[in-house]
Amino acid sequence: MMNVKDYEMFADYCEKVLQIDPARKDPNDHFYKSLPLCVMDAVFSIGVRYSTVEKTTSAYIEHFGLSIPRDVTPSKEHTTSDFLDNIKKSPSIEHFAEEVLHNKQRTSSRNGILKAEACRQIAEILRKHAVETLSDFIHYSDRDSLDKEILAVKGQSSGIMLRYLYMLAGEKNLIKPDRHVERFIRSQFPKATTQQDLQDMISNAATILKKTYPEMTPRFLDCLIWEYQRK
Repeated sequence: MMNVKDYEMFADYCEKVLQIDPARKDPNDHFYKSLPLCVMDAVFSIGVRYSTVEKTTSAYIEHFGLSIPRDVTPSKEHTTSDFLDNIKKSPSIEHFAEEVLHNKQRTSSRNGILKAEACRQIAEILRKHAVETLSDFIHYSDRDSLDKEILAVKGQSSGIMLRYLYMLAGEKNLIKPDRHVERFIRSQFPKATTQQDLQDMISNAATILKKTYPEMTPRFLDCLIWEYQRK
């Protein structure tokens, strides 16, 4: 069971190790302003080097000649339906994965589906709920129902992808409890054994650090840890 002292110690550890720049902004604020791009990034990022994910999203954007801003949501956002329409331009999801995304990764090495297929299924779920844009997603009233359907897509039951999707879409209070975050926290606090423990550690540490670093949020601290571990 984690306690206040643990959170304070972890905040001190983060400040010492991460060498936080007070002037730095959360880079997640500048992710592509498009829900399907967030879906692609979240799905393809699980278990791989992020450079591969960047190549995949770039391949999609370039193939269809899209212009998707990172700073301000455009009046005509690239929507869930736009994404599904683009997939239909390929004769099969296998063709879309290979010839458009240049990425045939699967959600699991054993009985996994193509990550491109997972993206398609998630987009179909979103469209069924009339969730087309980032705003639709963040402000959707029946999150429990939507989340349950997304978690049922093959390879997504852990919830890591879904948490990351919310982060990319604008939610600043969640973290992506992947292997980088786990290793960073558990190297100092091995009793943090669950995803909720990891979330609580970062959420409480972010609250403590915010007194010194006004831009700090759980999502931002998660990003700093991820960058540190990546190096």
